[in-house]
Amino acid sequence: MALQRRRVQLLLDLERAPSVILLDEVTAELDVLARADLLRYLRAETEQRGVTVVYASHVLEGLGAWGTHLAFLSPGRLRCFAALGQVPELAAGETLHELCERWMREDRPKIDPKIDPKIDPKIDPKIDPKIDRGSTGSAM
Repeated sequence: MALQRRRVQLLLDLERAPSVILLDEVTAELDVLARADLLRYLRAETEQRGVTVVYASHVLEGLGAWGTHLAFLSPGRLRCFAALGQVPELAAGETLHELCERWMREDRPKIDPKIDPKIDPKIDPKIDPKIDRGSTGSAM
């Protein structure tokens, strides 16, 4: 039901023939299949209509191949704005998820000074760095 509502909302937006659509966490509460279906639908519609989508999300899974550009906001500044193919870390093999997680960890002490920047989750056996801790979902 949520997927159908979001599709209708997006279709209504697209019918107004905008040149830019701003989406903020539009897929955050969707399951994996609904999210993939909505992203495919959105990509097809925007390519067909020539619409630019600015998609803000903390859920990064599957977006590396979906987007064309990356804009990463750090506290008080735009840390990166470039075509995905021009981001050196991505060209070197780091995934979008890994890169954004690393940047967020670097920024965390600036946001909350009580957090120890020396804590490395890759050393702590209780923390699996492959788990998407940025999503609102849960893994079992």
